[in-house]
Amino acid sequence: MLVIGITGSIAAGKSTVCSILTGMGYQVIDADEIAHRILEEDDDVWAAIAARYGEDVVDAEGRIDRSSLGRIVFGDAQEKAFLESTLHPGIEETLNSTIENLQGKTKDDLLFIEAALIFQSGFENRYDGIWLITATAEDQKNRLVATRQMSEEEATTRIEAIAPLSAEQIARCQHIDNSQTFQYTEQQVEKLVARTLKRLKDGTDDVREGS
Repeated sequence: MLVIGITGSIAAGKSTVCSILTGMGYQVIDADEIAHRILEEDDDVWAAIAARYGEDVVDAEGRIDRSSLGRIVFGDAQEKAFLESTLHPGIEETLNSTIENLQGKTKDDLLFIEAALIFQSGFENRYDGIWLITATAEDQKNRLVATRQMSEEEATTRIEAIAPLSAEQIARCQHIDNSQTFQYTEQQVEKLVARTLKRLKDGTDDVREGS
């Protein structure tokens, strides 16, 4: 089974691409959803976050308020690193077990994983290929304002808080431009799937190659 990572900056369009893949019948795992479950179900993670931030992020029912937590960490590199180091072991363990359980059970022997921090977390070598979804900063900001009810200032802060990928990292990826129409994005996804399947069938090219 080939495991393809779907990555990109906030509001670039990862979910759009994943919805297209799901519509094509492919299995897509969302690393962010795994992180949400860990926040809700892992007592050790809850304790570590509650001890660090207290009532600033714990709501009246004792659950972690992800919106409040996000406002803290996105503007502070040190706090962001703390949160990632707290969550990533559980995310990695869950992904490993999920991949193992899905061996031989996915369409065309492909599995897609949506994960915003593939390179930042150092997990890039686990993937057989990486698709980088891009959009203009203006598109990203407008989407955050429209879909997540952020102010323009908050949206800009969220976008700028994400460290850009290096030229070497970008070169490792297949690219999808999500700054135009949905139909254009869909066409790119279909072409990349076809190219991946051809390489898998021919055994002549490495699906890790960028384009």
